[in-house]
Amino acid sequence: MYHRVSRRPALIALLAAILATLYAVVPVGTASAADPRLEQAFALLAPLQDRDGIPYADVLEARQIGIMVGDLPPDLLAIYYEPRRRIIIAPSTLDQQDPTLVASLIAHELQHAADRDLNNQGLAQLDCFEREARGFETQIRIWRTFWPDELPTRTVAERDLAALTPAYERRGIDGIRELLVATPGYMKLCAGREAG
Repeated sequence: MYHRVSRRPALIALLAAILATLYAVVPVGTASAADPRLEQAFALLAPLQDRDGIPYADVLEARQIGIMVGDLPPDLLAIYYEPRRRIIIAPSTLDQQDPTLVASLIAHELQHAADRDLNNQGLAQLDCFEREARGFETQIRIWRTFWPDELPTRTVAERDLAALTPAYERRGIDGIRELLVATPGYMKLCAGREAG
């Protein structure tokens, strides 16, 4: 007598293992120990507080955000937040940047996560430009914590942030908004995000 053996449980287990590998992220709250390339930056950021007063040492766990080093989409040049997976993805090239810049970039992306949560909970209606402005406001605040006097300009990323900082310091978040609206790259980025 022939008995048909079901392979479904084994197939499901295999698919689950593959998905777990593909979507592996740093366990929430352990970003500093997960990847040596992020460890120094996260250690600098950890004692500081986010906009809501949560210490950055606790913010990954509090907001249930993961962080990992991985490949970026072709149209992005720096770190980014992926809301569907609730992870921040940093490119492997960040080890070429000063840890203070990387810390400020992480803070920027964590602000995006917090702002998307506000939108999703119906507590705010922050469009793409406003989320970017708030991200840069947070980034500049963190950046200035590390560099209260003269800002470094060794890399392109440092020069870009050093150029944005005076606009914020003169006009607050309105200065950032004005620069973002005048930047074709952000016009295109936000137009695509608001449409999609």
